[in-house]
Amino acid sequence: MMLPLQVSGVVGETSPFFISSFEFVDMEPTPPLYQPVQPHWFYCHSADSKDLWLPICREDSERQEQAWSTGE
Repeated sequence: MMLPLQVSGVVGETSPFFISSFEFVDMEPTPPLYQPVQPHWFYCHSADSKDLWLPICREDSERQEQAWSTGE
């Protein structure tokens, strides 16, 4: 962190109100740029001769994926 300098009246010197631009930088860790695709199951709902694919809730989708991958 930079400390403010005293004003001496000379042009170009830093005022006591100087704030380092680094103080405003968000220091939160950045999320990874790439995340692998996670499997998610859907089911087909047919109505009026149209198929509509709807997602299964995450918990059931994870159970379905586990059962499918282990052959249960």
